[in-house]
Amino acid sequence: MKKNKQPKSISVDTFGRYGKCTVQFPPSVSVETEDVLKALQKEIKLKDLSMKVFALYTGELGRPKMRLEKGDKVPLQEPLCLQRTGLDISKDLKIARTDDTATHLLYSEILNDPEKLHPTDEEKLQLEEFLDPSFPTERQYLEAAAKVYGYTSTRIPNCTLKTDIKHRGQQIEPGSNVTCTCNEDSFEIQCKGKSLKWEWKLIKRWKIRLENDQACFELCNEVSPNASILQWIVIDTDQAALLQQAAMEMCNKLLYKIKPELKPVEICVGSQGQTGKGFAEYMNLVLFGAGRNFTSLEDL
Repeated sequence: MKKNKQPKSISVDTFGRYGKCTVQFPPSVSVETEDVLKALQKEIKLKDLSMKVFALYTGELGRPKMRLEKGDKVPLQEPLCLQRTGLDISKDLKIARTDDTATHLLYSEILNDPEKLHPTDEEKLQLEEFLDPSFPTERQYLEAAAKVYGYTSTRIPNCTLKTDIKHRGQQIEPGSNVTCTCNEDSFEIQCKGKSLKWEWKLIKRWKIRLENDQACFELCNEVSPNASILQWIVIDTDQAALLQQAAMEMCNKLLYKIKPELKPVEICVGSQGQTGKGFAEYMNLVLFGAGRNFTSLEDL
């Protein structure tokens, strides 16, 4: 007599009071990203609009490795987590007024990584006021935090820099523990009080080596007021795939500002690593073909 196969149980970590959520699927079903998201939505009672600002990731909560896209098969052996995604702040502010569950998830995620936000003195005072335990205001805190620089950034700490970098009067040596951040206006590497930033137009290309947990960027480094050099840098991080996804997302938003009719670049991650076009290279290809070089937004 054949034994009945047990249903597939998939656990997904979430921030705040919901913790680890477990959803089940028939044993014969091949589970895809949207299947898990729909089951989670029902489990924790998220509204349809709210699902547009969350994504399913592989990796531990607070340190995701890669965002799973629509149609991706869900790896059942890896840890999974639900976290915020996207650059459209207006969606976050809209759901803050309509969905208490989503508000709590977003609020809890911000508190999990306080170094992500870079508030002005005035913004800092307001955020501290909304964190007063005697006056709990998750919605007001989220609305205030969403307006602070860094809210949409992807921050990846505990990376190891493998190459020496010199840029705009600052230098970081190989072997240093660094934090890499994809901001809407720049790619940033921080180390022991130093902050090196490159506008996206200075990122020529990038590639990832998933088998080695490495992300590589070809940067235009300003080594003196009148001299710049192109240099490949190598960063060791188990979040290499996420770093590439975030970089492409930032470039897509910049492209949309310049030419709204352009279709977004597809964000995909190859299993053996992938070479991607950086912002400058992609702009030249899409806007000018081979006849003109893009150097700055003011050229357009």
